[in-house]
Amino acid sequence: ENAFLANYFDDNYFWYRLSPKPSPANFSTTAAYFDALLYGGGDAIPNGGGATWPADRYSGFQSTESFNRFFGDGQTLSYGLAVAGLEVAGQPNAPLYVRYLEPASPAVQAGVVRGDRILSLNGRPASDVIAADDFSALTPNAAGDVLDLVLRSAAGQDRSVRLTATTFSLTPVQSGQVVRSQNGQRVGYVFIKDMISQVGSPLGSVMTNFRSQGIQQLVLDLRYNGGGLVSMGGTVASYGAGNR
Repeated sequence: ENAFLANYFDDNYFWYRLSPKPSPANFSTTAAYFDALLYGGGDAIPNGGGATWPADRYSGFQSTESFNRFFGDGQTLSYGLAVAGLEVAGQPNAPLYVRYLEPASPAVQAGVVRGDRILSLNGRPASDVIAADDFSALTPNAAGDVLDLVLRSAAGQDRSVRLTATTFSLTPVQSGQVVRSQNGQRVGYVFIKDMISQVGSPLGSVMTNFRSQGIQQLVLDLRYNGGGLVSMGGTVASYGAGNR
């Protein structure tokens, strides 16, 4: 597997000429070898006026099972919540909030609310989690894993919540409503979470409804979209472009 990975990086990796070339034999796990192959930045960009390439923060990997679950079945193994970790990077004393919840997730069923402040994860204070930049507790390894949270509501009330990881269907298209702007225009608003094939049918229905109501503006909310299929991204963009 490590030898395959080395060849794959040489053939496909964006920074293949600049990235490290450690020996596959020196690593006992493919995950460790993957991390060692990533480009760490620092080389001058040609004709860049002295600017240097940043470190690779885009590349990652997952198991075939996880890939097929997400892109094929439109499902995920998860607790169903995401936190505003990027906003507090390097600020351990800053509050850590729940940023997003999957509608069909254990987190929603347990009463977690967007905007709840996380005080601790599995007994570890949020300040320690932020300082270590270690949010791995939010990603289960298997169904049945448990995440214990201490939360503080917007009203200042603290509570403990236990979440059990499970596999559930994603809800990639949400909302899909027509609202009025301040100047009276009809605005179609739709939230698109993941670029997976399951977007197609519900988004088509939403857009048909928008057209029937004669919207004058369109808002595609992609704030929490983690990407996915390029083909589905093209489909989403084509709705915004309209008939040309």
